[in-house]
Amino acid sequence: MARRKKSSFNPWILIGAVALLGTVAGGYLMMRGKSSESFSGTTKLDPTEYVTNAMSMQGNTYQVTAKVKDQLRYTDSGRLYAMEAKDEKNGQMVDLSMLFPASLASESIQVGQELTVKVQVERNAILRVLELKRS
Repeated sequence: MARRKKSSFNPWILIGAVALLGTVAGGYLMMRGKSSESFSGTTKLDPTEYVTNAMSMQGNTYQVTAKVKDQLRYTDSGRLYAMEAKDEKNGQMVDLSMLFPASLASESIQVGQELTVKVQVERNAILRVLELKRS
């Protein structure tokens, strides 16, 4: 009677699984790295210049770190917050108002939090938040 050949462990299966896991992990790290660096090419907003010359800044995108002072208004289209940003030139605190659109409604924003936000100066010099990171 002939003997059956026992199935042996195939090393190519292990090599393939390790390569697949490495590819998935590398893709995840690349995507995570890009999202955390989304502010890297953005110019920092000078709060004093914005207050004195906001109309000339329309259409531009900036980055600013500010502390939440108060929620001024809440509507279906978004939330308006009073924020306080430090002017790096003279060290004074400057009051700004920022509109957080409804697309950021899932973000929990509390008074006293410090946020780094990417804003666009819109028509009528309104600061509309595009993205935010917690400081």
